[in-house]
Amino acid sequence: MYDEHLLAWETYELRARYQRDVVSVLTQELYTISQKDDKTPADYKTIRALQKQITKAQAAVPEVSEFSVRRRLANYLHDYRCHRSHSDECGWYYHAADNEYEHEKYLKQADRIIAEKPEQVQTLLDAFETLTAAKEQINSLL
Repeated sequence: MYDEHLLAWETYELRARYQRDVVSVLTQELYTISQKDDKTPADYKTIRALQKQITKAQAAVPEVSEFSVRRRLANYLHDYRCHRSHSDECGWYYHAADNEYEHEKYLKQADRIIAEKPEQVQTLLDAFETLTAAKEQINSLL
């Protein structure tokens, strides 16, 4: 059985990533128009509209709670540290409750990092996201 908490997090993560992408695209468009030397009245109207859209899109990016940081870190720790077969040796994807052995193991690791090195948590999450994006890019090329 697929982990319902993981599915909820992945849905949340996709929604947040989408909203951040929307903000990025709108900001790039705003920058491009703003750099024009000969702006028309239509350009100024577009700039105002983009500023409103950016504000609205930024407000729609979901907030990250402490629980989700813990879950997210545990997910990344599992993804990058578990070297067992996921078809018969690792139960990560087969247990819905956080108290199951596989989840508990990585949640405890996440808790220890959060408790002992709270200033490094965001750096770790950013690094994991970079690694994941690089891995996805490599996989798309092969």
